[in-house]
Amino acid sequence: PVEYIFMTSLEQEEVEELVTRMLEMPLVPKTLVSYLKNSLGGNPLLIEEAVQLLIDSSFLEFRSNQWSFTAKDFEEILPDSLGEYIKKRMSRLDGEKKKILQYASVAGYEFTFEELASVHTLSDQAMLDALVESRFLILASAEKYRFFNQETLETVYEGIPVSYTHLR
Repeated sequence: PVEYIFMTSLEQEEVEELVTRMLEMPLVPKTLVSYLKNSLGGNPLLIEEAVQLLIDSSFLEFRSNQWSFTAKDFEEILPDSLGEYIKKRMSRLDGEKKKILQYASVAGYEFTFEELASVHTLSDQAMLDALVESRFLILASAEKYRFFNQETLETVYEGIPVSYTHLR
């Protein structure tokens, strides 16, 4: 059976709470909260991806013990869909991290370090930890990793180059 989950758009206070939790800071720039609410219609999945994209693109930076947000020119890189946000963020990864994500996408939504190391020359968990830190993966348990969400898994898998068809 299929279970549907309906999401309503977040209100301004809820957007602020979500961003506060993501940035692990009690005070986030009000301009950022307003921008995310108005630009993304309060969609929590898009907000999460946009915050990470803002950090990756240096539009959101941690300086002098606080977050600073520069909205100027961000509209130019604002994607239209969740998958496009993920692709933009992936484009900023180095080749090795991107390849690890692609191998992981073939392994499935959840996998262990050992499972991934059996098909990729992964020597330590530092690369996976970096992908957790950049919110592509989540540490699901002491031994298991999983993709941040199903859309991330699908976007990574669909982006596997034709020359890597042996992965599929």
